[in-house]
Amino acid sequence: MATQDEQQSLPLVAADLTVLHIWMARTAVTFFLFGVHVTLTLTVVLLFYLRSLKSNAHIALVITAIAMLIVSLATLLLDLEYTLVQIPSIGFTPPDPDILARLMTNMTIASSFMTRFNFLASDAIVVWRAWVLFPRSLAVKITLILCIIGSTAGVLVDAGRGAVFALRDSSSSSQNPGPAVNGLVMSLPLLVTNLLATLLIGYKANLHRQDMKKNLSSCSGSVVQVQKVLLLLVESGVAYCILFTCYAVSSFVGGDEKQSSSFEIFGVAMPLLSGMYPITIILIVTLESKKNELQSHEMSLTQSIKFAAAPASSNSDTIVSGFDI
Repeated sequence: MATQDEQQSLPLVAADLTVLHIWMARTAVTFFLFGVHVTLTLTVVLLFYLRSLKSNAHIALVITAIAMLIVSLATLLLDLEYTLVQIPSIGFTPPDPDILARLMTNMTIASSFMTRFNFLASDAIVVWRAWVLFPRSLAVKITLILCIIGSTAGVLVDAGRGAVFALRDSSSSSQNPGPAVNGLVMSLPLLVTNLLATLLIGYKANLHRQDMKKNLSSCSGSVVQVQKVLLLLVESGVAYCILFTCYAVSSFVGGDEKQSSSFEIFGVAMPLLSGMYPITIILIVTLESKKNELQSHEMSLTQSIKFAAAPASSNSDTIVSGFDI
């Protein structure tokens, strides 16, 4: 039982309740998205292992997926720790404000770089997809290189700007410091890179569709699968561009009022979504490829039984077997 000399605890005021609600919402959203990210990443790694995919491209994808998962975990822990260290400051015996400010500044600087890695890695994977579709186009490759350089520069400049602002104003409690217009330094190059890569993939998908129309009679199952994969890349790219546009607009329209619940929740969720985006596409494409292999295997068995006495069908089988995705 508390004595009369002890300070009595009073009910939380409305402002404290609002902050706690935002913290709980942020924690719930980030942990849910991270759980989905872990599930997707482990599934992709397991599928690659079971299918014995050991090419350099597949190994690079697995390494990138694991790296993005580690960065997402670091981002999650930083955001959680950033929240927890502020709770004692509203108690009866708050910590030293200078020590707390220094600790929050260090976490803000670390978060400025960690949260932006997934944006850059996601862009790199999108650029790689467009790159492999134009192996002989020097102009496309130069354009994509310039885009990824611009995205890298924008991410580093924005992260450095956030670190400078945090060091200059250590009393700021925002993990997204600085004027809103400066956020376009990162958002605009990333958006342009994703949009351009999506347009290039869409252009290639349109050319492939026209070729299918011209040679409809000779189209095999693998050719149809290529068209499905290209359409999937275009649709997912458009969806991600729309999502990233909403993120850029919300950070710009919000101005310097960064503490609204919608901005904070969307701000901590977007890096995790960026990490999940390429993993989801890799998983869907891998499953689609596995499905096509099973269908091709079943069809080849059926054809070998039904048309065993028809030598004229060997030409089409040669065309099918000669096409490798």
